[in-house]
Amino acid sequence: MAQFDNKALDTFPVISVLQALSSATGGVSVVNTHEFNDGLNRILNRSNYYLIGYRPSEAFDGKFHKLEIKVDRPGAKVFMRAGYTATADVPDQPKTREEALLKAVRSPLAKRDIDLTGVLRVPFPTGQ
Repeated sequence: MAQFDNKALDTFPVISVLQALSSATGGVSVVNTHEFNDGLNRILNRSNYYLIGYRPSEAFDGKFHKLEIKVDRPGAKVFMRAGYTATADVPDQPKTREEALLKAVRSPLAKRDIDLTGVLRVPFPTGQ
């Protein structure tokens, strides 16, 4: 556990990585402050927002594409990702029926393409 102590986590390289990650994903980083309320307010000020989705019309080329969003509203702030990598989502398909069954059982979502029916068998009382 010594390698995960607070002193190691407060080093400059770790903080800069966390700040870069939050900046690249449109988030906010609150580090090196004893003003809890100020940091919390910075986070809560982002609680009223619009979420915009984008699907490129070009083919997926595997390259990084920079995004730019402009807003024509005084006082509005835009928090966004720097861009996206154009890769298609390719679902991994199970190779066998057993893998398909295990994938369905482990899934938190309802699975309708594999018929799973539970049966509760209760012994019929006899002699009464």
